[in-house]
Amino acid sequence: MPEKNDSPKDKRVYIPLLITVVAFVMLVVGIWSGEPREVWQKAVSICLSCIGIG
Repeated sequence: MPEKNDSPKDKRVYIPLLITVVAFVMLVVGIWSGEPREVWQKAVSICLSCIGIG
């Protein structure tokens, strides 16, 4: 009978892969929803207020 290979070491290989895939999906969703534009607008207004222009 073949042995089942479910050692914890085998599962540790999938955890970084799963985290990478989830991070990539979240990045794509954020870009698709327009977040870079929001972040850029907030960064510009904060920088302008820091130097006393805005």
